[in-house]
Amino acid sequence: MTAHLTGRRRAEGLLDEIADSALDDDYYLVRAGEPRDGRTTNTLTVGAVMVLFATLVTLAALQGSAERPERIQERSAMITDIATGRAEVATLQGVLARLDREVRSLGDADGLDGRRTGEAPSLGGSVPVRGPGLVVELSDAEVPVGDAPRVGARDLRVVLNGLWYAGAEAIAVDGLRITSLSAVTSAEGVVQVNYVPLASPITVSAIGDTSVLEQRFRAGSAGRYLDARTEDDGLGIDVRAAEDLALEADDRVASLEFAEALEEAR
Repeated sequence: MTAHLTGRRRAEGLLDEIADSALDDDYYLVRAGEPRDGRTTNTLTVGAVMVLFATLVTLAALQGSAERPERIQERSAMITDIATGRAEVATLQGVLARLDREVRSLGDADGLDGRRTGEAPSLGGSVPVRGPGLVVELSDAEVPVGDAPRVGARDLRVVLNGLWYAGAEAIAVDGLRITSLSAVTSAEGVVQVNYVPLASPITVSAIGDTSVLEQRFRAGSAGRYLDARTEDDGLGIDVRAAEDLALEADDRVASLEFAEALEEAR
């Protein structure tokens, strides 16, 4: 009886021991409120990371605060440069306007601007004009009629273009004013101006500076062309200065309905 009880107690003690040692020792430490070594290490690591992050944020903030005055200075310098550039542009615009006025005044002094404004009616042929100038007379060659070279439309056009190039301000052919509406043609060998037939000799009158007109006309391509026509074909060419020429207006120009002269804005 005694031996039986002793074996039973031993069994019960063994079971208790197994039950007590079934769980890890850390379980009992946590249950008792004592910290584990691993958890303590993790806590320290997290804390160190937080401290390091806070340090970095602080350093960044301090660096930004240190760079702010430099950025403000750079912005101020840029604003100053922009203002300086605008002032320079305004100055250059003023210089350009002044030079433009000077060029226009020089043009007026040389009589160039008047060719575009005040003298537009006379150049256009809408009003009669008079003044000194040059007269060019063209005549057929002095040979038998059947074989005579005659003054043609091309000859007359060469003379007119040469006079314009030499500086003529107004031109008329046998009293017919030459304008932008004029036509120099030929029909059956007869020269026509504004479809009016002309007979030899044909007289071309041009108003302008007499000395300049004659010099430039003779030295230009028109003068050389007429010299060749005289030598080769025997045409009669007479160029002479005139102190007073009177040219009538072209009625077709005076009656224009859609075009009118405009003064240029200064």
